Amino acid sequence: TDGWRSAGTKASGCKLQSSDQQASEGGPRPLSWIVPPQAVAWPQNCAGAEALCEVLRRVALHRSVMLAVANSAAPGLQGFLDAIKALDIKNFMVVALDSTLARRLDSQGVPYYFKSNKAQGNHGVSAQKFGILKEFIEVGCSVLLTDTDVVYLQNPFQFIYGDHDIEGMSDGWDNNTVHGFLDPVDDPALGVQNPARHGYTLRVAALNSGLWFVGATRAALQLMTIMAHRLATEDLWDQSGYNLELFQPSRDDHYTSGCTVRVMDPLCFVNSKVMFRHIRHKPQLSKRLHFPVAVHANYHTDKHHKMDQVAEYYLKGHEHALEECKGDGCTFDMASASALEAQHLHQINDGFISAHDWRLARPKVLKFRCAKEQPWEGKLGDLGHDLHYIIEREGVDQALICQHLDSGSDDLALCQALLQTAQEKEVLMTTVGKEHLNALEVLHTSMTKAHVQRALLVVALDVETEHKATTLGLPHWRLPDDLAYCSAEAKWRVAASALALGFHILLVDPETVIFRDPFSYLYRDSDIEVGTNGWDDMTAYGLDHVVDDPKMGWSRFVHGVRMMTRDPGMIYLQATHQSLNMVVRVAGRLMKVSKEKRCEWLEHMIFNEEAWLPSHGPYTSAGVITRVMSYLCFANSKAVTRFMRNDHVLSEEPPVAVRLSYHKNTQQSATCAEGIMNFYNTHDSSEITSRCPSSTVAPSRVECEAIRLPKGEGLTNVDITPLVRHVTHIDKWSWGGVLGLKFLPDGELTTPWGGGTWGAVKNEKSTLWTEFVGSIHFLVFSTVSNQSFSMYISVRCGDGDVVIGRIGHVEG
Repeated sequence: TDGWRSAGTKASGCKLQSSDQQASEGGPRPLSWIVPPQAVAWPQNCAGAEALCEVLRRVALHRSVMLAVANSAAPGLQGFLDAIKALDIKNFMVVALDSTLARRLDSQGVPYYFKSNKAQGNHGVSAQKFGILKEFIEVGCSVLLTDTDVVYLQNPFQFIYGDHDIEGMSDGWDNNTVHGFLDPVDDPALGVQNPARHGYTLRVAALNSGLWFVGATRAALQLMTIMAHRLATEDLWDQSGYNLELFQPSRDDHYTSGCTVRVMDPLCFVNSKVMFRHIRHKPQLSKRLHFPVAVHANYHTDKHHKMDQVAEYYLKGHEHALEECKGDGCTFDMASASALEAQHLHQINDGFISAHDWRLARPKVLKFRCAKEQPWEGKLGDLGHDLHYIIEREGVDQALICQHLDSGSDDLALCQALLQTAQEKEVLMTTVGKEHLNALEVLHTSMTKAHVQRALLVVALDVETEHKATTLGLPHWRLPDDLAYCSAEAKWRVAASALALGFHILLVDPETVIFRDPFSYLYRDSDIEVGTNGWDDMTAYGLDHVVDDPKMGWSRFVHGVRMMTRDPGMIYLQATHQSLNMVVRVAGRLMKVSKEKRCEWLEHMIFNEEAWLPSHGPYTSAGVITRVMSYLCFANSKAVTRFMRNDHVLSEEPPVAVRLSYHKNTQQSATCAEGIMNFYNTHDSSEITSRCPSSTVAPSRVECEAIRLPKGEGLTNVDITPLVRHVTHIDKWSWGGVLGLKFLPDGELTTPWGGGTWGAVKNEKSTLWTEFVGSIHFLVFSTVSNQSFSMYISVRCGDGDVVIGRIGHVEG
């Protein structure tokens, strides 16, 4: 296929489509309007905003306006204004940033709101948008914000759903980049046979800040407040910050707005890459069969020529107007993100896997010891999410929850089991089958040693688990035999039942070690709080990721968001309608595959898709607001065994909990869990080294010196000659995503950070040492894709820092 699955390819064209979600899966998250829809008076909160409110009373339709922000120097503004007038968009207005433009608009009868501002240039003007939008939202006005390099072919308000806080045009160019996708990542340092080496990242192309609809909601107002603060205090590109705030989760004191997101149809609200490299080449998307709503000339430097071409073709009847396209961004050969990045795995995979940036999280953990932090250090006032509880969080006695259930029913039995362990309607729960009994015992032991007072409710899938729970003295509830075919399905179905009753559930898989009462470290400000598979600031919380498409020339670098997936084995589910909707969807999808015995493998992907992907077309997301737990407090086993164990300050006390998500093989998880428990008790690193496969030990510099041969010595030994010949033959190696490492035959080393040396290691035929910038590293080479010695895993002497490297590809 050509990578598209869009409403614009269907007979419905750009018409709004009904949701394809089942009634039990819920609709879009209810919007918290600044001015309630039933209110007669509008706009409101006009004290100090009288001039704006006066304009809105004249211009707005259905409490919405189409808005351009410009100064008198804006190129192509007059043509844009003429096009809007031709479409008779009556609720269009301009925010005029200087008096010259205000006078010009006055003379043409174009409604405007004057706001003097000296910002110059595209980015300078663009950065003002968030503060301006805040003024509109505060009085209750929704805004379709537009740049002036957009050609409107139809009135856009007829094609806006208006059911989310934010509805935006994407810079993406196929289904994955537009709507979001899970992208594989490989960490060979976890071991060749370890299935956990193959993980996923969450990815999506940026929404363009030049064409988006923002509802006058409380969440949108918080977004504008946060963005105005960040732009005033950080060196931040406004579009990058806007996307990071929409797609990254809350974490520590970084409190996100909680905006729900809908992505506009990319074949209806079209970026110029899609127009000139896809639509114009496809007969089935000719104007007789498909008519877009708007085209944004954001990808091309000859903006006004491209805008003229679009207008000539769609509005003026010139059939061949789109045929002329010279230079970059014209050819019909758009590649997927994966294809564009295939030759750059040293950056896309290895650089990501080798990341170890704790600059944000580590100081916070040392200061607050995992305790709850104040949002934005209190600088932004009273922020809050409107959570839609099934039963009011406060004031309802949990003892009353079960009273309405039928006597003798499974629901009543479950409810009574939940009540047995609940405190203030909160329950710690794990779902266990007989293959995980050893892990359950270690989990129980860890809680006992830590004196965790919370009772653990065991959902037993079989008689063996029921007997084990009884032996350990754990409260348990036996799942009816016919209720589920696999443990992952059972886990989510039981969670759905518990949430529907009004219980808040901390759901943990048995492959977990708990060192402190986890409920004492929850924020309870989001629908879900979930552990991460990331191990540093970037991998856990996300980054502004760039895809390079050289055929686009000036606009070759496309921004987006990327982060590691979240761990469904450690998740706190508040009993909200949105949490329940998400859990029902996960359970429903797992039911469809459970008989094939694939649901445990698919659980991870299904959960992340349902919790993270934005709405688009007929697909409506569950709308959960998400907080990701601190990766140093609710840690995963990779973070602990590779990094945290080697940080002597952090390892003085254990994290709140450790998920064995990278060591979840049933034969190794319990053993590794014991090693982690023993390590934090004895501070003996060998406990982890001996019990957790592929953990990274940090050899001292003295130990490394003792086993490395001097530079140049031993390189002609028979055993190591093939490796030496290979590494010196390759012109360029990568180091953690950076090209420029070269092994010279005399033992000299070239690196991007200066010169160094390299040599052989005693009695090793696939290991070399390098030394540069004052550090010694041991490099273990391996075979990838039948190519011998094509990748290495480096461990730094002293702190055990791990870097992945491979044969590099020349850029461009």
